[in-house]
Amino acid sequence: MEGPLLFHKTEETRQLIKWAILCASTKNCIEPQGANIYCPNDRETEGHCHRQDQSVNNILLANFEMSLIYLGIKSWEK
Repeated sequence: MEGPLLFHKTEETRQLIKWAILCASTKNCIEPQGANIYCPNDRETEGHCHRQDQSVNNILLANFEMSLIYLGIKSWEK
């Protein structure tokens, strides 16, 4: 990772870290076949670049946000 991450010790962050570690320990998750860290500067190749740790964090946070929305919780109100 480029820099440090700071988390409050909560059940939600514990779950996010757990899934990030599980993904990092599975090659097909952290580096799927065909993943390319270098991307051409072409907007038509969207979804073809994979920044390993950044991709995992973005997917986990998006899933977490969707679960809050599904439960009717606005993350900024929690």
